[in-house]
Amino acid sequence: MLVEVVGEDEKEILIKKGRRCPLWMNVAEVRIEGVPNLYLLLGHSGTSLATPSDKMDSRDGKNCRYGQLLERARISGSHVDQEEKIKLFEEFVNLKESESLYGILPNAIQIEPGRDEDYYEGRFWLPPRVYPGDYEVRPLLVVGNEVLRGSSTKIKVVRVGLPAILSSLALQRPALYGILAVVVAMAMGLLMGVVFGR
Repeated sequence: MLVEVVGEDEKEILIKKGRRCPLWMNVAEVRIEGVPNLYLLLGHSGTSLATPSDKMDSRDGKNCRYGQLLERARISGSHVDQEEKIKLFEEFVNLKESESLYGILPNAIQIEPGRDEDYYEGRFWLPPRVYPGDYEVRPLLVVGNEVLRGSSTKIKVVRVGLPAILSSLALQRPALYGILAVVVAMAMGLLMGVVFGR
């Protein structure tokens, strides 16, 4: 039993760095499309998190559970061949994992036996960088070389508290938000001057 938590597809534009003589500089722009902005794969102890689509992903096996994402991803840019695409995808996954937006969570699901059927419960933390919006939760059952998908459901992520107030202020009253930001910056500058002036 596996559960995927998947966000909406997005387009990422990344800058590839390279060495030119003694300097490191931007050498190419890489576009990655068709990948979700959030991807978490939840499993329970004692089961493999690999699926049949994960067999060809990585030379070292580090990112071996993102096979279906690699198949969907459209990677383009100058001087990008097939081997370079796999390497760029691995680097993209490493970046997303460092931001906690992609993850493989092997012990996030508990399965409880019931009288008529088993129940499962999954727990995970959404990272702070998750954008507000709808996210899909999909149960998967891996049987041999087949992946059986259950009916998916959606969870909604919304901002609350101070972030919600600031976001709505910035979107609905940008002039007031700008003035408020300048006033707060000036007040903090004066406060720092007083504190460190002593």
